[in-house]
Amino acid sequence: MKMRTAGEIFSTLRSLGIEEYRAVIASNAAYLSGRQAKVFVDTTWQLFGELSYVQQIELFKRSYLEKKNYAKPFYEKTAAKKTNAPSWDQLDQKIKDVVVDIFYQGIRHPASLIEAAIAGRTALINFIREDSSLMRYEPTRHRIRYLQ
Repeated sequence: MKMRTAGEIFSTLRSLGIEEYRAVIASNAAYLSGRQAKVFVDTTWQLFGELSYVQQIELFKRSYLEKKNYAKPFYEKTAAKKTNAPSWDQLDQKIKDVVVDIFYQGIRHPASLIEAAIAGRTALINFIREDSSLMRYEPTRHRIRYLQ
């Protein structure tokens, strides 16, 4: 929620069919991350309740599409400054998948990620291996194996 306004959170949840009072509760998490977000969840989850399975899937689809729609122009802007960089449409599909997934998870140095993606699978694998925050999730994400 760290990049979302209260209005965004509220309208997204309402569009999923979440009751207004629950959307209001969740919208109080606007701009929270890390420990603050954890404390918020720990103290409000009983009031908010759970999302249905269908609502969880729909929320994931929307969030993932949002990151995909962000990753492509970011890639194109960065790649335009590099000679011989493939366009987004010419980029290896597995590289695109991993780039979008990393944007979805969150990345501190997106320009470095794009440079690794431009350089190819091996460079992207090395980028992941050298980033401790990405490696922390590698046992469940399996990005390196996917790229090999």
